[in-house]
Amino acid sequence: MKNFSLLLAIDLLISFFYDIISKNSNNFAFINCAFIIGMFYFLAGSLCYVWEKGFFNITLFSFKKINNEIQKRKGLLTDDDNVTLKDYVYRKNKFFLTSNLLSCGGFISSLCIMISFLYI
Repeated sequence: MKNFSLLLAIDLLISFFYDIISKNSNNFAFINCAFIIGMFYFLAGSLCYVWEKGFFNITLFSFKKINNEIQKRKGLLTDDDNVTLKDYVYRKNKFFLTSNLLSCGGFISSLCIMISFLYI
């Protein structure tokens, strides 16, 4: 809850300062800026979620194998690093802000959409 509140406060501060700096200083500038930042939160949270679930593990395994093969051919790698596919497939990644970014981004974006429809 602490990180959610911090992300929400950062969004509101940036939106408020953008509203002050913009020349037309209407509420739509604040709502638009808050929505854009909320969507960045949501996008970053979605990327972290996909990464946590292991979508890129096989790709990372392939790049590591190619890199090891290139280094062996150049003579830079003498140690035989036997990394199996199971090591990469079942590897778990955990980011501490994933759920906070997803929930804060979704909350801010949906709130901005509802507010914008009320102003029309």
